[in-house]
Amino acid sequence: MAKTRSELKTMCVRYGHIPDDSIFRGGIDEDLAIACNIVAGKKDWPQLYKTNTISLTASDGDIDYSLATDVDEIEQMRITSPSSYARVIPPISKERLREVIPDKTIPGTAVPSMWYFSEPTISSVNVETKNVSFNYRPDQAYTITYSYKKFAPALDADGKYPFFDETYHHILAYYALWKYAERSADAAVNPIYWRNEWLSALAEMQADEQSQLKYPLEIPYDDTL
Repeated sequence: MAKTRSELKTMCVRYGHIPDDSIFRGGIDEDLAIACNIVAGKKDWPQLYKTNTISLTASDGDIDYSLATDVDEIEQMRITSPSSYARVIPPISKERLREVIPDKTIPGTAVPSMWYFSEPTISSVNVETKNVSFNYRPDQAYTITYSYKKFAPALDADGKYPFFDETYHHILAYYALWKYAERSADAAVNPIYWRNEWLSALAEMQADEQSQLKYPLEIPYDDTL
């Protein structure tokens, strides 16, 4: 059953047989958020995989293009328009880029053949946006479709639900109780017990074949083009 952050905190109180005011003073909100991020990294959750597009324009110089603000890791980039140029574009480092010799086999054209991370943009509130650039410089308009893994949504409000399958929401309480027990002077709350419950639940979650949903590593396109 799906649990909000508020319901998970109530579960901690009930499971741990501890006073409400004690656990709520102990940083439980942060513990639940940390546990949520740990779970995010333990499986390829399909909820974290998305696609987006970049519209390239013809240019005589380097142009930086901003990625979606929730991008964590790029999985793949592909030219999807014009369809005659449909292909995967591999990444390259800026250091390796200096060694690349421009392709002069097709006079007057410069189809983007690789991408690299350019300098990120930092906002006034210290939020970073990832930027990319392409080589070779586009000779016409292209549409690039990219698939990526996004950052896990933060569990930062009592009314929010963890982003992952509700089957596993309850295991966040095990982590919070483990960390509470390590900080607490309450001898009735055993940190070793709750640590083992947390690790056991993580292992069970990872072994659950029904939850091993595959995310699309490749962007579908027409193979006949």
